Amino acid sequence: MFYDICVFLVALIAGGVASVSGFGIGSLVTPVLSLSVGTKLAIAIVSVPHLVGTTIRFLMLRQYVDKRVLIGFGIMSATGGLLGALLYASFATPALTLIFGAILLFAGFTGASGISEKMRFHGIGS
Repeated sequence: MFYDICVFLVALIAGGVASVSGFGIGSLVTPVLSLSVGTKLAIAIVSVPHLVGTTIRFLMLRQYVDKRVLIGFGIMSATGGLLGALLYASFATPALTLIFGAILLFAGFTGASGISEKMRFHGIGS
């Protein structure tokens, strides 16, 4: 019962953060859920609100979507996501889990603090 209340409160806070910053649900809810259901299932559970939110945004903004960008970026993003998931499933180690956790924390912190707005990455030779 205590755990359920904690999950509810974290999800509520994550929803508030996400409504302002545009992210936060996965970064905050995934670690809490993974305590009881494991990391893989927690990621799968958190993917549901992401799918719903993305679908709603797409339907609301579909007339403004550049189809070339959608196809090019969408295919690469889906391919990269699936490839990453398959690699993680094959080579999952505690060290890799810590690395992914650190990346999630870094992304959340830089986004919430505004540091990400100042970051600029350049390609090779730029």
